[in-house]
Amino acid sequence: MALARLTSLPDGYQIHVGRETFSLILDSRGNAVALRFKGLGRAGKKGLLIRKLLSKQFDPVVPRLKIHLRRVR
Repeated sequence: MALARLTSLPDGYQIHVGRETFSLILDSRGNAVALRFKGLGRAGKKGLLIRKLLSKQFDPVVPRLKIHLRRVR
């Protein structure tokens, strides 16, 4: 468990973990929302844990379709 404090920004959030800070940018493109993280190098282990938790939260319910094509020789 990681204790984090959020500050709202116009395009996302600023996340304060301990003494470190990183940003979560929400990119909306059509029907999809992309999560981008800035400054995680300074956030340490707690920042990476929060990134994994948020990424898992927004993972699609239906798995992404993967198509493997064979080469014709």
